This record gives sequence, C-alpha cells and structure tokens, in this order.
Amino acid sequence: MRWDTVIRLPLVPALVVALLLLRLMTHGLPWSGAAFLVVAILWFGFSLVDWLVNRRRRIEVARAALERAVGEVQAPLSLVFLLSEPRNPPFERVARVIREAFGEDFISDDGLVESEDGGGDPGEEVRRFLIRQPTGVFAILISSRPYIPEPGAFARTNIRDKRLRTAVEE
Repeated sequence: MRWDTVIRLPLVPALVVALLLLRLMTHGLPWSGAAFLVVAILWFGFSLVDWLVNRRRRIEVARAALERAVGEVQAPLSLVFLLSEPRNPPFERVARVIREAFGEDFISDDGLVESEDGGGDPGEEVRRFLIRQPTGVFAILISSRPYIPEPGAFARTNIRDKRLRTAVEE
C-alpha cells in the first residue's frame, strides 16, 4: 500500500477519534482535549466523504493508466530455449508443437510458413518459421550452431542469477 493511499483512508482520523473518545470515557478530557476531539471528528467526516466520493474516480484513473500502458507496450517478446544438441525438426513437427503449446485454433493451415530467405551468414544454418496472427507475427528460429559461442564464459561474466547462469553453462 502506498503512502498517499494510506493518507486518503479515513483510518487515521477514525483511530484518533476512537482514542480521544476512549480517553473521554475513562479519564475525561480538558477543554483542549475536547477541542481536539471536535477537530478529529471533522477530519474524520471530511476524509470519509472524500474517500467515498473520489474512490471510484481513482479506480477509473488507475484502470485507464494501466490500459494506456498496456497499449503503448508493443515491444517484441523473445523466448530463447538453449538446447544442448542441435535439432532440425521437420515442418510438421514444428506445427504440431505449436498447436500443442497454444491450442489447436492458434494457427490456421496457412498461418505457419517457413521463411525461404537465407537471411544470415552463408554458412549459417538457421531455419525461420513465421506464425501469422491477427495480434501480430511470431517468429521461431532454429539454429544448428550454438547461439552463444562460449556459453560457460558468457554465463560467468554476464549473468548474475545463479539458476539462469547454471542453465546457460550446461
């Protein structure tokens, strides 16, 4: 809970009013205590009204900000699986794995295509599959060469998370 949210809650003035009423019932209050009690009751009333009236507006503003942030984030997402041995699966296997992972209706028959262009270095063996969706285009790259030339050295120098470093080293 953030500090500005705690201040807007009528919890603090309610606590002050409760403590002053408890003091009034047990020991009585001098005239300054009675003045503090009146001020605390007014503070509680105003904060309760503010909290009830503006709560819906704050929720709407927060929801609009979240929707705006989600709409602005269109950065590509990369999932990289590092395998210990090269793989060269056929087109049908790639399609089957995608359907198993995302559901039968995720790709249509013409939604998955294998890219024909070489794209990289002449000696590089990278197969590129594209999945066309209304929400975007997803790419699957399968390389027979290591993604990182020296995974152990790279992991020790660049990766702080121990689990991820161990996975890349292996």
